Amino acid sequence: CGDGANDCAALSHAHFGVALSATEASLIAPFTAQSLSAVSCVDLIKEGRACLANSFAAFKLTLFHAVVINTTAMFISFTFGADLSQGEYLITDFFFYFLPLFFIIRSRPSDVLEGNPPTSKIFGPTTLTSFLSMVAMSWIAEGISIVLLKQQTWYIPNTIGTIAKYNVGETTVLFLVCIFLLGACTVAVSFGSIWRQPVYKNYPLIVVWVLQIVAILMMYSVPHLSSTTGLKMAILMEMIQLPDKFRVTIGLLSGSIALLIILWEKLVVIGPIASFFRERTGRGRPPPTYNPIWN
Repeated sequence: CGDGANDCAALSHAHFGVALSATEASLIAPFTAQSLSAVSCVDLIKEGRACLANSFAAFKLTLFHAVVINTTAMFISFTFGADLSQGEYLITDFFFYFLPLFFIIRSRPSDVLEGNPPTSKIFGPTTLTSFLSMVAMSWIAEGISIVLLKQQTWYIPNTIGTIAKYNVGETTVLFLVCIFLLGACTVAVSFGSIWRQPVYKNYPLIVVWVLQIVAILMMYSVPHLSSTTGLKMAILMEMIQLPDKFRVTIGLLSGSIALLIILWEKLVVIGPIASFFRERTGRGRPPPTYNPIWN
């Protein structure tokens, strides 16, 4: 940081330069402090680390959504001659991707600057472990759900033709599984209150999660009712009506895998298990220090 023309050379070569005045230094430095205090450097580091953590969260959510939804669509298209309907795509894209992503990247920085920065490698072990484990657990849940579907006495295989169908058993079941898993991913990538405000302070994101729960409950119940409303919803979403017992089984399976994804991220990827292996192997970033270097 600097406040005069004699600081311009240092400000231009620094990792990040902060001008403490509105004179010549503000023309060279990338940032100008409004408070004209060196404490602004600490605030800038807080903002930068929170921005980096938000960017990695957005990256993982975007990649997870693309991989899970696209592989699911290709799987049911090439294997069963079907595809997700427009209504199902709307639910997965809007309520389980765009809305949570919009508010996840707006998480505010932590009040305390910790000595342990977030990972800076987009394909580092922390990021890859988190992403690949979530994808693997999702594929396992989808595979089990298809096996359970084919074991049902009422199951009728779809006749593969030249035109993709939407209201088939495989599409409906995989859609119900995917919305659970996408919801779990939005929760998992929101962890990291070392650099960001705790997730319970992100009130709009909490509202989005409530909307996701409502959407999940509606998709698991309303289209499968025998009433006029249920039939209209099933036609609108192009879903088949599943028996109650089978829907409960799929819900328990999806909920269990979703909970496993959240616990894996919280305890293994960024939690005490990760810290234990870092200490034993001496690799990776040091465990978080909770002694603030500036409060």
